[in-house]
Amino acid sequence: MLAPLPAARFALDDWKTTTIQFNYHISVDGMLYSVLYECTKKKVDAKATDTAIGIFYNHNRIASHHRLEGRTGQYSTVIGHMPEGHQKYLEWNGDRFRKWAERIGINTYTAVNAILTSKGVEQQTYRSCMGPLKLAEKYSDALLEAACKKALSYTASPSSKSIKNILVTGSDKLASKTYMACAFGMEACKQYFNTKYVRLPDLLIDLEMARTDGSYKKVMAKYANPVVLILDEWLLLKPTDSEQRNIFELLHWRRKKSSTIFCSQYEF
Repeated sequence: MLAPLPAARFALDDWKTTTIQFNYHISVDGMLYSVLYECTKKKVDAKATDTAIGIFYNHNRIASHHRLEGRTGQYSTVIGHMPEGHQKYLEWNGDRFRKWAERIGINTYTAVNAILTSKGVEQQTYRSCMGPLKLAEKYSDALLEAACKKALSYTASPSSKSIKNILVTGSDKLASKTYMACAFGMEACKQYFNTKYVRLPDLLIDLEMARTDGSYKKVMAKYANPVVLILDEWLLLKPTDSEQRNIFELLHWRRKKSSTIFCSQYEF
């Protein structure tokens, strides 16, 4: 008497011998699967079934993954396979870096996106992407945006180091406005003066929203109280009647008791 058929159909396993890449992944049918980073450059055997990928070294299984489907070039990465230096950036991801960069400006977004796509494994670029993030904190969003624009004029794929060099040397050619104004601002901070930098378009949006939600007086005080206020991109566009009123009130609040630095593209 014949035994009953198995519940699952018999499937042949595909085997291949491959070398673990420098990014601690192997490639199987155009998809990439991670292995413990310490095994980089070693030859391993990969077993592929319809649903899983097994990776063996000296006949011992060292990694398992669900088999990826769809577009080629996808990554299956196990956090435990990553070096500690890569793991500490996991709270950030490509989307979060891009959203942060987009908030600053199109040039910062383009530069950060170029860094994110510069390596085979996106996680390997996170450390480099932290560079511009720290530069924005040290200098300003406007200076970083200008530096990225300058870096992109040299190459479509600028590095974090090249952007930093532009900021350090001042070769973004902003010495006549933003760079010089921020230098005054940093000196004021060293003297313990309350100092604030803001783009005029951002300030006007902030005040308009404050009028709507009832927090106008509180928001106005945020800009009126600093001893030194740096207003960048001064009147690049003609302000509306409401915006003109907000500007007048801000300057009225700040009269005789504080200093305001205006940064403009206009020549005087």
